[in-house]
Formats: sequence, structure tokens, C-alpha cells
Amino acid sequence: MHTKEGTSCTGTKVCINTFNYERCVNKLFKLMGFKGHNNHILRRSLNSNVFIPLGIPATERARMLGHSVETNLRFYSYAGKDTNDSICMLLNEANKAKKNK
Repeated sequence: MHTKEGTSCTGTKVCINTFNYERCVNKLFKLMGFKGHNNHILRRSLNSNVFIPLGIPATERARMLGHSVETNLRFYSYAGKDTNDSICMLLNEANKAKKNK
């Protein structure tokens, strides 16, 4: 729900100054080295570049980002640029472990 210009309120009547929120998100992007400037990009970047590499389960990622697991997997998860390298490394380690048995 929008009230006066520049303020947004939730159903619980918690109001946020949208200018300050956007300024905070932009600063966070710069600190984390992400490109972009909106809440969707922030959530997608955190989910895919921070939470997934940390091994946080999809259920917990969805809870932290405030949407369903299906929405998280469908719209907020993507493979990072180093995913292929990570997969190759895991496969190589598994192959070495198998040979050492």
C-alpha cells in the first residue's frame, strides 16, 4: 500500500521511506560488487552468488527472501559463472577418491 509519495507501507502498517531503501540497496550493491539497482536483482544475486554456494537449502533461501521454494528456484536461482569449474572439481575429487579405494 502506498501512502504519501516516497513511502510504502505493508499490511502490518510498517512504513518504509522508498528513497532511503533504494539508497541502501544501491550502497549494498556497490559493497558486494553486484551490478544492478533493484530489489529483484539484489535477491537474485544474494540467492545465487551467496546463499547457494554456502549450501543453504532451497527451503531456507526461500524463507529468507520471502517467497515460495518454487518461486525461489524458478526466478531467483541461476548458475554462477564458476559453476562449471566447481562441477569439474567435484567430479575430479570423486574420481580420485574412487581410484584411491
